[in-house]
Amino acid sequence: DFGDAGNFGARSSRDIIALDMPVGPVTITLTHQEGANLVGLASGGEGAVGAPPASSNQRLNLIGATYAAGAAKVNTQYFSYDNQVSGAESTGNTVFRLSGNYNLGMATVGAGVQKVSYTYGNTASNTGLSVAVPMGAMTLGVMIGSRVTEGSQTAAKNGTQSSSSLNASYALSKRTGVTGQYSSWDNGVGGEKSSNTLLLLTHSF
Repeated sequence: DFGDAGNFGARSSRDIIALDMPVGPVTITLTHQEGANLVGLASGGEGAVGAPPASSNQRLNLIGATYAAGAAKVNTQYFSYDNQVSGAESTGNTVFRLSGNYNLGMATVGAGVQKVSYTYGNTASNTGLSVAVPMGAMTLGVMIGSRVTEGSQTAAKNGTQSSSSLNASYALSKRTGVTGQYSSWDNGVGGEKSSNTLLLLTHSF
């Protein structure tokens, strides 16, 4: 995703039930999720939602599969939303995702695609490529992405946006590390670029 919402998304109340079924190197996942309808005590009630932006908290069903063997890992997911607001550009209909990575030893390369279809008929397709290179206690990484929007009612919303990020992680010890990241992304089609710099110190107990 793009912007602050993509890098630091807001959290909301959500009920989830999931079933994982391992079959050799493949794990099949079935999930049902219900998001908060932003109505009622503490705005966390569940159930049907109204017009956008509340419709972003639709219930959804997901079927996914993960393949992991040796240096390769691949994951695919298909989402189907209900509680739809018919003909709304921001109300989700279906989502398809496919991603994977491969450890070459000297580096790990990854790629992913996602296509979201909305009830209005518009679509948003994201693609991304990443490389992570370990160098002793430090790991350097780069990621580039693009988003193509098509079929929106407002012509200015249709087109391509791009994003990129650079990051470095350093292990100070087995349990403590520091990570730095610089991200840049387009603010809408043809919009100005925004950027964000992050420095994070982590420690596991």
